[in-house]
Amino acid sequence: MFLSNFFSKLFQHEEKMEYITGKAAPFEDVYLSDLEKYPIWVFAIGHEEDYEEGQDESWIAPITNSTDVGEEFCEAYILLKVKESSCPVLAHFDMGYMLLDDLSYWDFVDEDWKEFQSLDIPSPIYLISVPSILEQAAVEFVVNEDKKSARIYKHTIP
Repeated sequence: MFLSNFFSKLFQHEEKMEYITGKAAPFEDVYLSDLEKYPIWVFAIGHEEDYEEGQDESWIAPITNSTDVGEEFCEAYILLKVKESSCPVLAHFDMGYMLLDDLSYWDFVDEDWKEFQSLDIPSPIYLISVPSILEQAAVEFVVNEDKKSARIYKHTIP
């Protein structure tokens, strides 16, 4: 059902929402508190004339007027939580493949993002999206064994 809704929404010609972005930042300057406030971040491209000194196309900016990853997003960085522990996870979401990659988890001791592969928890690992995806709340993903990517968990699709 979720995937059929996804594909039907792709081909609908509805008026698309205009998203507003906040102040762009490099990855290393985006903290958990930023993601808790704005759980969707996109690459800060297309406004090169507004770039700060030192900024490039790898910086990301928060979506400030939505907590839904709509079909307008080809890709975005989103906040998720590990299902069993609520450990915060930041991941790149590819809308075309409905896949997560570039996974990091929040290390509360160091107050910094760490590579997800170094997180020592048993498989299978399930992640729950904080923002809704195509208007579906709490989308569940299962992390691949190598801990480098995650895909939508088939049993969560109605």
